[in-house]
Amino acid sequence: MTKIELLLLIDALENKIRYIEEGTEELRERVRELRVKFYQEHGLSNGKKEGPSIVRSN
Repeated sequence: MTKIELLLLIDALENKIRYIEEGTEELRERVRELRVKFYQEHGLSNGKKEGPSIVRSN
């Protein structure tokens, strides 16, 4: 690969990363909105869950 091709590849990768980061933030905001709505609909206060926390493992 030439230097120009590498620079174009780097630029494309940076754009893709930015796109993914923006999409991730939009998803986080939507999850927050849905969480607040759920808490309100189920009579939970201040966005706090009652009972044990949900623990996830990968």
